[in-house]
Amino acid sequence: MLRLSAQSPLEVSITKSVLLAWPENTAEEQIVVGAASVDGPWTPWPEPIFKRRGELCMAVPTTSAQQYFKLVPGTQFIDDFSDPKEPFATRNPWVPWFANAADASRFTLTIANGAFQIQTQAQPADGSMMIFPPGTGPVVRDFCASVDLLDWASSQESALGIAGRVQGGPGGVSNMYLGSLRLNPTAGTGRLWFFNGAADIAASDVFNVTPASDYRLEFSAVGIQLTIRLVNLTNPQAPAQEGQLQDSRLSQGRVALWVNTRGSASYARTVDNFFVTGTKP
Repeated sequence: MLRLSAQSPLEVSITKSVLLAWPENTAEEQIVVGAASVDGPWTPWPEPIFKRRGELCMAVPTTSAQQYFKLVPGTQFIDDFSDPKEPFATRNPWVPWFANAADASRFTLTIANGAFQIQTQAQPADGSMMIFPPGTGPVVRDFCASVDLLDWASSQESALGIAGRVQGGPGGVSNMYLGSLRLNPTAGTGRLWFFNGAADIAASDVFNVTPASDYRLEFSAVGIQLTIRLVNLTNPQAPAQEGQLQDSRLSQGRVALWVNTRGSASYARTVDNFFVTGTKP
């Protein structure tokens, strides 16, 4: 397949890939899981499913000598925050849950110009919030999720992350797994963190970040294996930051965005291209 390079809109690179296809009239919604051997582990494949000539399809880059794929009951959700197109006149809103209800009047959530901006309007009472996809999203078991981080202004260190296997919803959250990125714009540094359902655990050493760069944060849970990864979209040659952790506390739940201002009164994050694919419990 052809892929435009992130370095230049005029530069084209060729990536070897295969097109997986299956009938559109499958009895129940399914997703693709992949593995390096028939024995697994089987991981929800982080590629979007699309319709093509009466079939459902997925383009999969061939990255190794042998790869195995199969369909399992599951679901995908993708939001690129674009304006609605006909026949849809409006879009359903993302739904926040605040750790402290007083923060409901201290944040604005704005979808405009093809992106999602999360911003404080006053000093937060707590500063922690979860933002659920429209309809709060399905409950999934194993999942892979990602979101693009386009802007990360703040007066001090603060964080944005992806929460998975979330227990509860906008009416109240009792627990979750979390893969987050804490950024310190003043120092020009970042660090990846896990929350394993009981405590925060550093997932990486402190590393340098580039204010002019866009980043993609990826978080997955497959069985007891949690994985977090940060990719520099502006400079794909830059090494990715990543970490892994094993935990068995939570087996299923929702997937959502997570915000922690960590006391910052001028928190602002602009994100794009939220994606999740997950297996049904």
